[in-house]
Amino acid sequence: MDEYAPSGRTPAVIIPALRQTLFASIERVLPRGSRVALVGYPRHTNVGDSAIWLGERRLLRQIGATVVYLSEFSHYNPDRMRRALGDGTVVIHGGGNIGDLWPDQEAFRERVMADFAESAIVQMPQSIHFDDAANVARVKSAFARHPRFTLFVRDRGSLAVARDCLELDPILAPDMAFALWPLRRVGRAVTPYVVQCRTDKERSSYEPVINSFDWVHPPDKAEKWMDDHLREARHLMRLGGFGVSAYGAWLDRLCSLRVRRGLRLLSRGEVVISDRLHGVLLSVLAGIPVVALDNRIGKIRALLDTWLCDFPGLQIPPTAEEAIRIAKRMRA
Repeated sequence: MDEYAPSGRTPAVIIPALRQTLFASIERVLPRGSRVALVGYPRHTNVGDSAIWLGERRLLRQIGATVVYLSEFSHYNPDRMRRALGDGTVVIHGGGNIGDLWPDQEAFRERVMADFAESAIVQMPQSIHFDDAANVARVKSAFARHPRFTLFVRDRGSLAVARDCLELDPILAPDMAFALWPLRRVGRAVTPYVVQCRTDKERSSYEPVINSFDWVHPPDKAEKWMDDHLREARHLMRLGGFGVSAYGAWLDRLCSLRVRRGLRLLSRGEVVISDRLHGVLLSVLAGIPVVALDNRIGKIRALLDTWLCDFPGLQIPPTAEEAIRIAKRMRA
C-alpha cells in the first residue's frame, strides 16, 4: 500500500479517508481564506459534472474561500472577472476533459490560462486522455506558457501522462464527488438491478443492454425551470458580493436537483451496473451495491485502481453479461 492508498477495508473507513485526502490535497495549494474565481460551471444534464461542481463548492466553503466570480463555459467574461478577482486565484472546474476528447472544454481552459497569465490558476482534479498523439504538443505548449498553473489529477494514469507527456508536476487527488459523502438513496428499489450505459463518445465496447439508461434524461420540472431562468439569475452578479453569493446558490441548487435526479435513477435498483464514473461513485457514496463497467478510455478502471482497489465487492467484469450475473449474486 503506497502513500495514496486509503487504510482499512470497510466503506466507513475508506470513504471518509478519501474525503480527508481530497480536502488536504487542495488546501496545500488554496490556503484558508483564499479569494477565488470559479469558472467552467457545467450547464448540461450530465449528473457527474454537477456532483463535481457541488464537491468543489463544498470544499471552497470548508477552507473559507471567498468566491468573487462564477461563470459557465459560454458566459465567461475576462474583464469582469479580472476586476472582481484582483490578485486572487482562478479555479477551473474539474472532470475528465484535459486532452482532445472534449475540445471545446480544453479550448476554454487554454483561453482562461492565456487571459490570466499572471494569476495563480488551480485546475481541480481531472482525467487526461488523447486520442491523437499529435495534439499532445499543443496542449503541452499551452500549459508551459503559464508559470503559476497547478494541475490536480484524479488517477495514476493521468499522473503519468501529465509528467511524461505534458512535462508538468501534478498533484494526485480523489475526484471531487468524494466531498459529497455521505449520500443516501432517493426512493426505494423497485427492481433487482438497473443498468446505466453511456450513449456518448466515451461509450464502452460492451454490447448495448436492454432497458439501460443514461444521465441524458428529461429533467425534473424544478430543474428545467431553474435552468430556463439561468440568464436572469446570472444578472445577480452585477450586485457585487451579495449577488455573487445569490447566483452561486442558484447554481448549487440546480446542480443539487440534477444529482438528486441521478440518485433517483440509480436508487431504482437493489444493485447498480454502470459504465459512468459518477454512476459508480454516487452509488458508492450512497451505499448502493454497484458493479462497474469500464468506459472506452479506461477512465473508471484508472480511478478505481487508484483509490478504491480495496473497496469491498467493487469489481469490473469483462462483459455486461458477467456484470449482470455478479449483480444477481450480490442480491443473494
